[in-house]
Amino acid sequence: MGMGAFAVENVRTCLEHGASKVWLICRRKNIAMPRVVSWFINQSINPPSGAMCLEMMKPMYNLIPDDPWSFYAVVANKEKTMATLRQKARFGIGDVYFLAHYYKKVELVIDSIKRLQGRTIIMDSGDRIHADHLVKVLGFRADEKIDNLLKIKEMVGFFVNGDWRRWCFTESPGVDAGRFGGTSLSPGLIGTVEAFSWFLNYPKDALLMLNSMALPKNKPNKDKGLPAYVWENRMSSMVSMVLGGGIVPGLAELAAGYGPLNRGKMIEAHPLEAFVDEAAEEWESYCKMLQDPQD
Repeated sequence: MGMGAFAVENVRTCLEHGASKVWLICRRKNIAMPRVVSWFINQSINPPSGAMCLEMMKPMYNLIPDDPWSFYAVVANKEKTMATLRQKARFGIGDVYFLAHYYKKVELVIDSIKRLQGRTIIMDSGDRIHADHLVKVLGFRADEKIDNLLKIKEMVGFFVNGDWRRWCFTESPGVDAGRFGGTSLSPGLIGTVEAFSWFLNYPKDALLMLNSMALPKNKPNKDKGLPAYVWENRMSSMVSMVLGGGIVPGLAELAAGYGPLNRGKMIEAHPLEAFVDEAAEEWESYCKMLQDPQD
């Protein structure tokens, strides 16, 4: 159940442990990302556009077959030259998901579960799925206790109640962007950590930032189940842009180096030639695992 990053990863886990078939049950399908697209994003100095990322995904989606441009998450112009990707779950990243579709080892079921009966899953549509195991991978809920513990009434940027000495940051849920500078936490987290360190060392700069009134503010949103400390994705990105946007010159100088740093770390850890070789080797190994022994 579910179709976020962990659900997609569980497809791999189940197949590696001998499952003959996996059904991925969700109310609507989310975009999964091939490995090479993730690698390209993470080694880019300038974040590639949503339209470019979708075009790069198409060869993999042709295996399913499916069209990434058709997903609910995509908001694009008619010419498909501009696109925003907006979904409630993070991208599941990996090639096994696409191979599993090709070999008919996974089936995407867009429906809701009505009830369970023995080893039968009965869907709202009336369809029945016979399965030995049910894995619930429905994500996380934000913890309202954090707001209570820190007595948060309002976040001003990542400052608790506008107090320069108190800082609270967490990953934002889902995806909402027209350009993608990374697919993991660390590339964005370094700027957040260095910003707070800067303000602790240079309190006058913290006051300069707060007095600029440029930082977005966030209050609890009970309708969406989001405490004040949890920002929606686009607004969290805006906070980061303001922090590194030049109000505090020292932070702007640090921010200018994050793109090259990110690229350097990615190329150092996963140089192109080695990455391609490893991806090809993994691809072949999963082909052998998934294909019918008689093929």
